[in-house]
Amino acid sequence: MSDEEWVKRMLEGDEAAFERLVSRYRGELYQVIYAVLRHAKDAEDALQEAFVAIYLGLPGYRQQGLKTWITRIAVNKAIDHKRKLERLRKRSLLTDVPEREHPPPVYEEFDGRVAERLLEEESRAQVSQVVGGMPEGYRRVVEAFYWQGKSQQEIAQGEKVAPKTIESRLYRARQWIRERWKRGEE
Repeated sequence: MSDEEWVKRMLEGDEAAFERLVSRYRGELYQVIYAVLRHAKDAEDALQEAFVAIYLGLPGYRQQGLKTWITRIAVNKAIDHKRKLERLRKRSLLTDVPEREHPPPVYEEFDGRVAERLLEEESRAQVSQVVGGMPEGYRRVVEAFYWQGKSQQEIAQGEKVAPKTIESRLYRARQWIRERWKRGEE
């Protein structure tokens, strides 16, 4: 049965079709999620969230490659889960909990580099989008410092300002970015 036929049957309420989809892609999606989270329990939790999102999102599926679509959902759920954990750590709720490291269960062979490449591409796109929307003065300084590897002194000479001004602009630029990320997470 093709993926499109599975989707059609699932939309018609065939629960067995969805169970077959879960069985078929569980291992691969788990490996993608584990590549992001690096923790077995968290990966299992995010995998469950991904399957719920897939099920709920089926009516919006556009017949453009089921595997790509569900993998994208899984990666997004893993990223969301990771951000949630980072927010909790920042609030000091997990400061006394030691980092857990368990090897992932192996469902099938899968190259985890695929997930890493997807995440790198998404991260680059997000950063480029945020930096592209920055005020010009901040953007020039951020690009020179982080992307071109220039020192604050070199940037100050190029901008014909004091090094403290560059330091201040970098600080404000980071604050500006933090505000945008927070808005994006809400």
